[in-house]
Order: sequence, then C-alpha cells, then structure tokens
Amino acid sequence: MPVSRLVIAEPFEVGEFSFYPAGEIDLDSLQPKVNQTLEDTMRGIESASLSGQVLREISTSLTAFRLGCLDESALVVFPENLDQERFSNGSHRDDIAILQWLSARVERALDVVRFDFCDLFSPSELPGVAGSWKGSGGYLGALLHSHADKQSFLIAGDAVECSAVVKGIGLLIDTPVRTPLPITAEGEVAGFVIHALTLFSDAMTSPNETMKFIRCMTLLEFLATPDGYRGWKKLKGDIACHCARDKASYLRICERFQELTSLKDGEGVERGLRTLLVHQGRLIPELIPDTRKRRALFRELQGYIKRVIGDMIECRAMTWAAYCDRRARLKQALGVAT
Repeated sequence: MPVSRLVIAEPFEVGEFSFYPAGEIDLDSLQPKVNQTLEDTMRGIESASLSGQVLREISTSLTAFRLGCLDESALVVFPENLDQERFSNGSHRDDIAILQWLSARVERALDVVRFDFCDLFSPSELPGVAGSWKGSGGYLGALLHSHADKQSFLIAGDAVECSAVVKGIGLLIDTPVRTPLPITAEGEVAGFVIHALTLFSDAMTSPNETMKFIRCMTLLEFLATPDGYRGWKKLKGDIACHCARDKASYLRICERFQELTSLKDGEGVERGLRTLLVHQGRLIPELIPDTRKRRALFRELQGYIKRVIGDMIECRAMTWAAYCDRRARLKQALGVAT
C-alpha cells in the first residue's frame, strides 16, 4: 500500500510491516493486471449496462490509481490472508471493504511511527492515511500479490472512512524506529498499549485544539484505568507516579492535573480546563489566547502521555494486576503510597 506525506531514507520494519522509500521496489516484476478504463469500454455502451468485473475494474480506474502512484510513494508491504476465489468473484464494494481493513491494519504500525516521530503540536508533520497517495483525496489503493498464482491486482476506491490530514508536507524518517509493535499475544498490558497508541494518533489528528485537548484527557484517563472508570481525583496519581522524580514533583503534578480537569477558585468559579471545555462549551483558544502557551500545554500533555505509554510498552508482557502492583511500588519509592 502507498502512504502519502511520508518520505523514508532507508527501509525499516514495524512488526510484520515493512516500509520502503519511493521507487525502492521493482513493481513491474509483479506484473499487475491492467484494469479496464471507461474510455476502453464505453464505445457505444450505456453506463447503466456496465456490471460485474468490467464495472469493478472501471471503478478502480476512475480513481486514477495506477502503478505509478505506488512508484512515487513510500510503500508498506505486509502479508494478508485473502480468499483467492472470493476475491476473484468480488465486486468494487468488496474491494472497498478490503482496502478499509488493510488500511486499518497498517494504521497500527503507523501508530508506532507517530509515537516515535510525531508531536501533538506539529500536525503538519503527520503522515497520510495508509493506502493514500499524493492527490488521492478520499481514495485508498493497494496492490495485491498472490505468491501461489504469481498474480497481482490493483484495487482502489472511496475508502477513507472519515478524514485525512492535509496540512503541511508530512513526515521525513531518517532514523530507525525505536518502539516495537505490541501484539495482544504478548500480554494483557500489550492489548491496552495497542489501543492507547491509537488514541494518541487520534489526538494528533484532531480537527482543532479543543478536540485535541479533550482526546488527550480521554487518553490519560484510559492509561490510568484501562479496565474501568474512575474520576480524576482517584486516577491522577497513577499518571503522576510515572512522571515524578520525587514526592514534591509528584504532588505538583497532581495539583497540575486538578488545574487541567476540575478546580474551583476561592469564589467557587470553575477554572479547570476539562470541565470548562466539556461541560461549558468553551474553546481552548478562548481560554488560552497565547499560541505559545497552547503549544507548551500540548508539549506538557505529550510528556505525560509518552512517559506512561513508554513504560507500558516496556512492561507489555505483564497482566494488568501485575502492572498495578508496579505502580504501587513506584508510589512507595516516591514516598506517597498509602
């Protein structure tokens, strides 16, 4: 699959997903079947009479997805088990379902890439959706190759499910990916990390800063208690214990979370950011007009998020009960355990 807004200096792997620079793979050697085009097919035929495989191929051709789109894009290559007979008898609607599934799979690897190389405060450096190419708009595409039959097919369609990043020129990767791709089989914590990484990507790709902040707070709530729900008064210590150097900094971070969530001043007026945004409909630029201060806020939130996710990745083979014990030991070491 192509990945737009991504420039790669050297090939790298994230789990079973291999990423290659544009032009690195000899795609001609895969000899993909050439799809029929509308111009080739519509000589004297009414469009309503088009059906079956012809309509399927024309629908892909109309997206302008071709081998050159792959040659000009960074590529991600990975294995996928598809039923050959079912694919051969499928429709364009089936192709779109396949593309959405494949893109969702690759997005798990791109979550790791974003974690290593992207920031909450720099949306212009985010890569595109898996399956997108330059100028693809709402279309996604893929080249499917059957090793058994030595056949290749180009499929593409209107498969972007919601939105795509358009700001800036995207991401350049010229250093190795550091973070491993968690898999659920590794342990209970690994499953929570997979979802946390997706939530972090969602925060990065939020349409505005207000939604970005709300998604960050939702992510922090999840990181504190992924198996249930607790209010911020009870959960803030489970974030602070990962980020504090000593008892004093732990207490400062807990106080800071009160400011970020819900806090009333001496006159009973609500000052907590989350409450003002979620329950009173305020906007981040309204509450924090200074752009530099908003950037500092998201840098701060990213610091908390990355510290906790990074620790959970290191401990991804643990059960959740064992990880809770780890947090208790962290608090004991800080001198704040009850």
